Amino acid sequence: MALPRAPLSLRARLVGVVVLLVAAALAVSGVLATSLLEDYLLQQVDRQLEQVAANPVLADQALGGGGPDGGPNRAGAPGSRPPLPTDYYVRLYDASGAIVASSASSFSDSTPDIPASAVVAGPPRQPFTVGSTSGSATWRVAVTPLQGGSLVVARDLTDIDQISTRLALLLFGVGVVALGLAAAGALLLVRRSLRPLADVEVAAAAIAAGDLSRRVPDADERTEVGRMSAALNTMLARLQDAFESREIALAEARASEQRMRAFVADASHELRTPLTAVSGFAELYRQGAVAPDEIGHTFDRIEGEAQRMSTLVADLLLLARLDQQRPIERTSVDLLAQAALDIAAARAAHPDRDITLQALPGDQAPIVTGDEHRLSQVLRNLLTNALRYSSGPVQVQVGIEAADRQAVMRVVDHGPGVPDDLKSAVFDRFFRADAARSRAAGGSGLGLSIVAAIVAAHDGAVRVVDTPGGGATFEVMLPLAAQL
Repeated sequence: MALPRAPLSLRARLVGVVVLLVAAALAVSGVLATSLLEDYLLQQVDRQLEQVAANPVLADQALGGGGPDGGPNRAGAPGSRPPLPTDYYVRLYDASGAIVASSASSFSDSTPDIPASAVVAGPPRQPFTVGSTSGSATWRVAVTPLQGGSLVVARDLTDIDQISTRLALLLFGVGVVALGLAAAGALLLVRRSLRPLADVEVAAAAIAAGDLSRRVPDADERTEVGRMSAALNTMLARLQDAFESREIALAEARASEQRMRAFVADASHELRTPLTAVSGFAELYRQGAVAPDEIGHTFDRIEGEAQRMSTLVADLLLLARLDQQRPIERTSVDLLAQAALDIAAARAAHPDRDITLQALPGDQAPIVTGDEHRLSQVLRNLLTNALRYSSGPVQVQVGIEAADRQAVMRVVDHGPGVPDDLKSAVFDRFFRADAARSRAAGGSGLGLSIVAAIVAAHDGAVRVVDTPGGGATFEVMLPLAAQL
């Protein structure tokens, strides 16, 4: 079975079409030029034949030596007119079509093959072409009716045939050269015109290999290939954006799933601890293993664990609501006044601790727009964290200032601080630098994550930096009310 032929490339097809069109044009023009030249030369011969037939002296000279057998031509006698050229042939026919006389015997080996019907008396007719009695020569014949017969003047067309043949050969040679030049020019032009398509092919191969940043080289947008390249680059840019967005979405989805799993695991662990304690104390009491004087203490423990679970559940619900990005209540909040209230409450709860408030100078009042209760919770959580990690007489400082079109709240402690490798993780949910210490102090690991979520809901930012001399400083930046 014959193998299927490989399809021709676009370049080969375009060059082939151009070559075929040029060849057809050259062939048509060559045939037309040859035909026009032949027609012109035949018209000249026809006029010459008519002139000879209309001149009885020339005809008589041609017939002067002969009868049917063609005697010698006496036209060269002294005093006679110049004879006809030797490529003319003259015959005289009678009314019956019999040859009365013919021209010189130099044509005896090749004379025009004139049909009998052409010399019968009748109306004048146009010159016509006939073959020869022997050989391949052709003749142009003009028949002139006479009284009692007809005069036939013929001319050999060998020279005209040679001219036509030479012209055809010349046109063929010129056509071959022109066809070669046209093919070379078409190949160069097509190659140059299709070069952007080759660039598209290379770019497509690179993109298929994974290089989504690859682009097709720019071309002149006034051309079809240039417009195609521009459209393809636009499409590739959108595909890259879509692919990158998809990759980002997948990465975020995987990260979210991992966070959710970790969140569920941490929440389950945090809830299991107080639930185990409540269940254990209740079981001890049910079995009568609690002494009468310890019953009150046991119920205090149960109540404390229940309160711990309630706080944990409340924090989880708050984070869930913040994750849903529900609209928050927005009112004008004076951070300095609110901080004074929160610090007073903290001092009452921790009378043995030194908690100070400092209003730093600024060009505006530290007034922001937001949820007063949630912003208060931010400061309370930061104070709780600072007091938990800086025990004893260590001072906790709160600073409020308004500068650079934003309000800044700083909570400074002089505790152990936060290691550099943990600064980005302290706002993660259930994160504890010292899990045992935090749990013993009643921390759930959600306080700072709640701070970050509330601040983000207010279009702000929070960060932790080192306190000079040791400790941690938490900075909350919120846009001033005039900038919202």
